[in-house]
Amino acid sequence: MPFQKIRVKGQESTWIRTIPNFPTVRYRYLTSTDTVKSTVTSREATHTQPDTPITPSKFNKLTNETDTELQFESSGGWESILSNSLSGMRWALSNYEFDFLIRTNVSSYWDIGFTLDLLSKLPKYKLYAGQRVFALGGELIEGSGIIFSRDVVEKICEGIGQIDAKTMDDVAFGRFLAQQEIPLAHIPRLWVRTLFDAYNPNLEIIRPHTIRCKFERHLFGINIRRDVTLMKTLHQRLNKIPR
Repeated sequence: MPFQKIRVKGQESTWIRTIPNFPTVRYRYLTSTDTVKSTVTSREATHTQPDTPITPSKFNKLTNETDTELQFESSGGWESILSNSLSGMRWALSNYEFDFLIRTNVSSYWDIGFTLDLLSKLPKYKLYAGQRVFALGGELIEGSGIIFSRDVVEKICEGIGQIDAKTMDDVAFGRFLAQQEIPLAHIPRLWVRTLFDAYNPNLEIIRPHTIRCKFERHLFGINIRRDVTLMKTLHQRLNKIPR
């Protein structure tokens, strides 16, 4: 699976390795048991419209927990991204006193030092922030990097029955928080698709907190991903930038 390769050879060999240097930071990968039948056949099936009747979301049972991973009893299908995210949020609320929670994915590179610097300037209440996009009839924060304050995570978990289980998680969160009148804060993120992008000399000036590294091409029936190469290149570059 490309996601497992990106996780191990990309994230875990680059920025994840720096997390022990930051005592206030914790992370978990959210995974599925794949033992539940999927109810969604394709990603496009999660592209619901705002006026579609909702199916209330629910939390998944935690089946295994390690220092780096939470595994939930779920299908591993597209709909489990939302239910696993919600279940991970509830777990975090029960296990940590935190100010911020970040939902990201395996194709994203995070510079923890720059991220902590950014968080120190952000409000600790009513925060729903990240790369703003307009999709499926609404405004939302893209799922590659959503920053929530603790009170917003609490509101999401308390309102789980109002969150549509059939909708992709970033869209579902955006719709729910709009209904709760939680404002959206746009914080741009970079997206590198080529090595030329990764060697951008302006990185020293921009000091990016997160960079999306998703590169995918389908050629002659072969799926090509360059996420790992891009992450490793960025890691070499960003670790030379003075702190």
